[in-house]
Amino acid sequence: MNCLAILWMSLSCFLLIACTSVEEQQARLEQARASYREQQLSARTAEAQQKLAAWQKQLDSVTRAEFHRTEETLGALVPPVKAVSVSGAELKELLAILRRGHPFPLPDADILTRPGSEPLQLNADGEVEVITPHPIPVMLPHNFFAIDTLLLYNARGERVEPTLSPFGDIVSRTEAEQQRNNYTDDDRPFIMLEDADYQRYRKLPSYRRFVERMKKAHATGKWDITPDFSEL
Repeated sequence: MNCLAILWMSLSCFLLIACTSVEEQQARLEQARASYREQQLSARTAEAQQKLAAWQKQLDSVTRAEFHRTEETLGALVPPVKAVSVSGAELKELLAILRRGHPFPLPDADILTRPGSEPLQLNADGEVEVITPHPIPVMLPHNFFAIDTLLLYNARGERVEPTLSPFGDIVSRTEAEQQRNNYTDDDRPFIMLEDADYQRYRKLPSYRRFVERMKKAHATGKWDITPDFSEL
């Protein structure tokens, strides 16, 4: 075998090893990314459970509640709607329903964290390393667009936080299971009720009274935002 043939064989072996090395490095990166997505889903699920549990614990101190339209959105957008108080046996029923609620289920791992968006990369040595993510500033507070709210207060007049939209933040299990992959962090509901409890919630006299007041307020049709009352 002449020197040229030996050189060519050596070069071919080197290129094969290099290609294999690059493929192995990329495979490690993809495996790390998949693991990251699963870890994010697990961590976010635990966070949602803890957040709801902390909120539900506050329900023990609630002494009054009301369905309320915020003042920040009144005027050209929506008409005012008189608040509806919830008290007595109906308040007890509302709180019992909310105590039985579950965290809204998160989407699949590959939807919660888009593949390729993980803060991971290969360094100069071909090892997987974590990129320090830049914090994304929050432009609007949670529920900024929730013009109608369910307010809960304790005996000291302190509001239970977070406040919820009585429509967008409280959904049935059927809707949650069907739509969980369609929600984003900006519009994901807060609490999921079993279907029977969801129907009990929607049939509360105070809930129905508030919806009727909304219908009457929006009846002129001149407002920029009018709910689809068939869904309420």
